[in-house]
Amino acid sequence: MRKSTPTTFDGSKLRSLREKAGWSPDDLAANGGPHLRSDVVEMYEAGKRQPSFDRLQDLAAAFGVSIDELLNRDLASSNHHWYREAAGLPHAEVADPLGVHRSTVKRWDTNGEIPRNHLEACAKLYNTTPENLASSSFAQIKLSLSPSLTGTLDERRGKQTRERFLMDLVTTALDDQKVT
Repeated sequence: MRKSTPTTFDGSKLRSLREKAGWSPDDLAANGGPHLRSDVVEMYEAGKRQPSFDRLQDLAAAFGVSIDELLNRDLASSNHHWYREAAGLPHAEVADPLGVHRSTVKRWDTNGEIPRNHLEACAKLYNTTPENLASSSFAQIKLSLSPSLTGTLDERRGKQTRERFLMDLVTTALDDQKVT
């Protein structure tokens, strides 16, 4: 199944990687997966064409990097939402292999919080690392907190908005520092 094209592809990053490797567009076409032509490489680099997710994986593999190196990130969205959309995966295609309900995946999209026990599996689905998937998300923040503080935050989280949760996170962390 051909997955949709992420709108966050950055042709200048592809050109930079190609030039760093000392490759011409023809060289990349030869190493970038089946049926890739140099004129298509040039269109990708010029922003005139977007590669499919499968092609992104081929291009990233040619350079020995993750697809993150070829994409721009929308920092307004959660990491999970961003990676899921970039992979062109609907909620069900993420939920089924992880053994969770689609509503759980939607919640991860909304709040950016992926439980530790699912980070590695999600990272494999999206061809990235658990650290990249969790970076700058609530999951990464929680990974760096003590278990007792994390439990306190989980109790407070409920149905709060991200903004309110972040305010509580900062307040709780500051209170925790005063106590210790």
